[in-house]
Amino acid sequence: MAMPKFTEFFLPSAIPDRNAAAGAVAAGFFVAFLLAFLSGLAAAILLIRDGSTPTALLCASFTIAMILVAIGTWKRIWLAPMIGLLVGVAIVTWQLVLGKIAAIVLIVPIVGGFWTAMRGIAFFKRP
Repeated sequence: MAMPKFTEFFLPSAIPDRNAAAGAVAAGFFVAFLLAFLSGLAAAILLIRDGSTPTALLCASFTIAMILVAIGTWKRIWLAPMIGLLVGVAIVTWQLVLGKIAAIVLIVPIVGGFWTAMRGIAFFKRP
């Protein structure tokens, strides 16, 4: 079996069956888990280094929100990947405003992962 392309995991062209829908939900969970892990790592470093500054507390709050999004996506709650999609668009927009053109690379895994999770959940929820 051929290895699927990177973009095909996060943005499949179609979700024809339950296996593809489960893979779509897994893509959204993976993105939310990765964001939660990385922001949790940053929050821990900030809390240890600087103490409870507003930036460290914001980062810790974001970590908790991403953990809830990951759990909600895994449990197939429709609102969780929708919130993740909004957060993903905000992250990419924020990085582009800061002049980080490389943030375009984040569109496929972050925005695409949550969009695909929404499509997978919709497949499971349809009658």
